Amino acid sequence: MRYVQMTDKFMSGWGLAKRKKNILVFHCKSDEEVEAVLSNAKAREEMTEIKVTMKPLTGRQKCLVQQKTKNDYPNWYKKNYFNN
Repeated sequence: MRYVQMTDKFMSGWGLAKRKKNILVFHCKSDEEVEAVLSNAKAREEMTEIKVTMKPLTGRQKCLVQQKTKNDYPNWYKKNYFNN
């Protein structure tokens, strides 16, 4: 399992992430899923600090860390979904 982690600038600082960074961690079971999530993250201007890791990021001070799977956001696992 690998993980694609990114900061969502738009959702940071308010709602559940009030005064915090909003970090999304997508769980990927294959190279194809990693590639798809990476391509979609890069297509979204509000996503920054994008990286692939071997361990999922967990709670950090001043961060809201949200773990996401294919069941949560299936379109993120479709390569180039946001490139329209």
